[in-house]
Amino acid sequence: MMEEDRIIRLVSQSKDARQLKKIHAHLVVNGQSQNNFLITKLVRVFTAFSDLRHARAAIDSVHNPNIYLWTAMIRGYSQQSTSQSCCREAVVMYAQMHRRIGSAVVGNQALTFALSSVLKACTSLMALKLGMQIHGNVVKYGCDEEILIQTPLIDFYAKCGLVEDARQLFDRMTVRDIQAWNTMIAGYAMSGNMDAARSLFQEMPERNLFTWEVMVTGYANVGRMDYAKEIFDDLNSCQWEMNVNAVIYTAMIIGYSKCGDIVAARSLFDGMVERDTASWNAMISAYSKVGLFDESLDLFRLMLKMGRDVEPNHTTIASVVTACAQLGSIELAQWIKDYIDSRGSELLNSHTVTALIDMHAKCGDPDMAYKVFKSWKDKDLVCYSSMISVFGMHGRGMEALKIFSQMKEDGLKPDSVCFIVVLSACSHAGFVDEGCQYFKSMQNDYSISPTADHYMCLVDMLGRAGRISEAYRIIVDVMPLVKPHGGVWGALLSACRVYHNVEVGEVAGKHLLEIEPNNAGNYVLLSNIYAKAQMWDEVAKVRALMKERGIKKPPAASWIEVNGKTHKFLTRDVQDHGMEMIMQVLALELKAQGYLPGMESED
Repeated sequence: MMEEDRIIRLVSQSKDARQLKKIHAHLVVNGQSQNNFLITKLVRVFTAFSDLRHARAAIDSVHNPNIYLWTAMIRGYSQQSTSQSCCREAVVMYAQMHRRIGSAVVGNQALTFALSSVLKACTSLMALKLGMQIHGNVVKYGCDEEILIQTPLIDFYAKCGLVEDARQLFDRMTVRDIQAWNTMIAGYAMSGNMDAARSLFQEMPERNLFTWEVMVTGYANVGRMDYAKEIFDDLNSCQWEMNVNAVIYTAMIIGYSKCGDIVAARSLFDGMVERDTASWNAMISAYSKVGLFDESLDLFRLMLKMGRDVEPNHTTIASVVTACAQLGSIELAQWIKDYIDSRGSELLNSHTVTALIDMHAKCGDPDMAYKVFKSWKDKDLVCYSSMISVFGMHGRGMEALKIFSQMKEDGLKPDSVCFIVVLSACSHAGFVDEGCQYFKSMQNDYSISPTADHYMCLVDMLGRAGRISEAYRIIVDVMPLVKPHGGVWGALLSACRVYHNVEVGEVAGKHLLEIEPNNAGNYVLLSNIYAKAQMWDEVAKVRALMKERGIKKPPAASWIEVNGKTHKFLTRDVQDHGMEMIMQVLALELKAQGYLPGMESED
């Protein structure tokens, strides 16, 4: 008994999984590897350290695990709610426990925790049938009156889209705690039924911070910021502590951002007494989403000046890197890379690495993008697809296809999006035969049905190679079951302009003017095709149609980086003398290279 107490004390004092492994080894050496009580304690702490592999190894070594040991592992898996594989393992382990122990554990409190945990896993998986089977077990084992089970059931049905079933369970509850009320309100908010959510909100006996957050977020998601502001003002009148209110402020900032009201979002942000990382992220992201990338970066610089009071995290970096990518500034790209490197690997995950790859590519440095890609060990499908896209957009088709082959060798199965970037890479590199083979392989080897985006890549690939008739036949003869969108006809129209195919271009243009009547580019392309063929009457008709529909071609714009600042200027609208000088230098350089401006483009 004294030995058990000593082991439990050591387990509870462990600072990391490495120390736990030593304790586990000690148990094995001393013949305690079958001690359900000690192994359960060990498994719980392993899962707390997110070391599920060693937790599973510990339970697998026990010949007759009891209900407590099963529950510890099921709960450990279900707590990793963002991992589909972990949630599936939670369900599999519950099924094993159910078969081996069955009704022998009825009335045991651990069974309630096991059922609650597996329901959470089913919710994360959106596995309606499985969850309903678990609900059957809940009733069978007499746990349907347990509030610890009732609330996860409400959450499960609400998130699976059966909000009325969730409400029936809620109404049958004899005792409701604040979590049950919040779960039902959140279910209504998620489904967009804010009237029902507000009705419960007004009825509930007490509220906590989460209640207010759900209401504010719910109204923001349906675009009712007037009601969100009303709830927000009510909260402030309740004398909540201002540091706690950072959560609600952030919800309001995100809400205003979604509605495009950046001024209101920034006003709230500036009015916060204490800002946490989430609130900084919300405002930085808000600027990025509406294209105010300089403002996004300026705010990030201000955040860095705050010191250790608030530090950027993965979400911050993803937003900032996206802003740098859109500005296309090599200097900014190097600056953010240096900052990330200064934090070691702390700010790197698959999402931020993918964003960095995209940033370097858009800043014109595919080699740096590849360097980032190569250095990252935990490459996922998105990371590979991003690198394929980078080489593809820079015309390095052979390297793009090598990455695709490497991805398959690493055991990753390409999905629909991955094939889009592969086909696009083939299109830009002129690899028509290879692209057609990949298109067939996608269907035959991976059972992926082509979408309009896949056909767009195929049409673009054939069109760029001058095979206009084949591209047109793809749309007319092969695509009947998939309705071509504007991108498909647009790819064909662009090819017709390059190869001066008036007949097919006219067909493509007429489809585009129906599908995208407000896209000025389609009118210009069609007009250019007619102009090249000297069909001036048709040119006049296209221009008249543009005028009739009120369509104006947006002026061409250019960006240039000067001393780390990106400047945008429009055609025939250069007021800055520095820009004027730069343009003159560029014109001289182009002339020296033998470039003569084309005269066919529309103004």
